[in-house]
Amino acid sequence: MKTITEIILTTIDYFNKGGPVMFLLFLCSVWMWTLIIRKFLFKSILSPDDNTSTICTLSEIAPLLGLLGTITGMITAFEIISRNGSAGGKDLADAISEALITTQTGLAIALPGVLIGYVSAAKSKKITRKSRERHE
Repeated sequence: MKTITEIILTTIDYFNKGGPVMFLLFLCSVWMWTLIIRKFLFKSILSPDDNTSTICTLSEIAPLLGLLGTITGMITAFEIISRNGSAGGKDLADAISEALITTQTGLAIALPGVLIGYVSAAKSKKITRKSRERHE
């Protein structure tokens, strides 16, 4: 079993391997999870509120940021190939790893936000529809 220190060091290493876009993904994740936790603690996860659209938007932005990291990682890979004339082993692998790590992270951040955001949005529509039916 890994110690807390090993987990933290592994996470920092993973973050560093993902390149500069990981910082944006981290901010997106923290913002989204802050809204989700706030929604869960102070309201119902299914209750409609102003944060539902923000959660949905952040969950849509995360994969795009992951794609941005993919592009920057692949640009780095092509720069290595053009500089060395051929694939430069470890450097090339690191650049491709950066591309894949950001893609994976963007998708992993998006999934819970998509689920929670759209379930909450559906609940909101249902409540709005029932309210209209009662007033008609």
